[in-house]
Amino acid sequence: MNIEEFFGVRVRVVLALLRNGPMTQTALARELNANTRTLKRHLNWLMENGIVIKHGTLYTIYEPNPNHPITKTLQQLIQLSNTRAPKR
Repeated sequence: MNIEEFFGVRVRVVLALLRNGPMTQTALARELNANTRTLKRHLNWLMENGIVIKHGTLYTIYEPNPNHPITKTLQQLIQLSNTRAPKR
């Protein structure tokens, strides 16, 4: 089981943004195999709570807020999941 499977949709959104960089809602929906309406609801919640930042006028781009504690914690989890445990 990877960390995306362990956590819910909102964490999966932030993890996708951390791994792939800023993305549009459509690109995120493709990446997460999610419905765009459902994803929009989660993005709105993430923005309201300061976890995700929205940019742009013609194309809306979402990115994780680098100053939010949850973002920092998820970055650490990504780093841990990318390292291998030493063999004994």
